[in-house]
Amino acid sequence: LFWLFMAALIPQLVGHSAITWVLRHTTPTVVGISTLVEPVGSAALAFVIFNELPPQMVWVGCALTLTAVAIALTGRSVQKVGVPEGA
Repeated sequence: LFWLFMAALIPQLVGHSAITWVLRHTTPTVVGISTLVEPVGSAALAFVIFNELPPQMVWVGCALTLTAVAIALTGRSVQKVGVPEGA
């Protein structure tokens, strides 16, 4: 029971403290979008630490998530066909 409590307490304290600290230095939008990378990191750590191989669709989801986060954080936008720039 103690280790279960610690497994919940430590990530919560560290994670929430880190998010609060980062919010002082960047926008809530960047922080919110960045939190979407957490499951990708979890899948990668499970593979590296525990040699647990996720199903192929998990890797596809990870790739899509990382691509979407990268697009969102770099500020690139996709122009709609037929819509003039700035409209």
